[in-house]
Amino acid sequence: MEEKKLQLPAALMRQVCLRIGIGALFLILSCLILWLCHDFFLAMPLLLFSIFFCGSGIHVYWISVKNQYVAVTGTCRTVERSRFRKRTTRIYLLSEPDNIIIQVLMKQQTKLQEGDHIRIYISDRTPVYDCGGEKLLCAYLAMERI
Repeated sequence: MEEKKLQLPAALMRQVCLRIGIGALFLILSCLILWLCHDFFLAMPLLLFSIFFCGSGIHVYWISVKNQYVAVTGTCRTVERSRFRKRTTRIYLLSEPDNIIIQVLMKQQTKLQEGDHIRIYISDRTPVYDCGGEKLLCAYLAMERI
């Protein structure tokens, strides 16, 4: 198991560490509130957030160790941004081997430009929808620039 941990891609390990770190932070905050206020109901939302984030990090780690993910590599063809805040809402990725156009709904703020080479890690159970000759991907585990 230790050998597989060392072979995981950096983007997936970064996601695992980030999610478990946020979960640990919420756990520390909930313990602090329990210690200072002695009120369980005040700390319960933080405990639930902690359980959610730690569980999410363990889930991504489990998918990574079991090798139940697919890495899609391609070139960013188009970047769509929101009207007012100029936040990236979706990208169109041109996949190399089959020349498939993949429309990816963005869930995190990244500074992407047209022509960037991107690798997206997807769980092998993630549904991919056909949308007018393009593939629509609504969820992914991690993304990295190559």
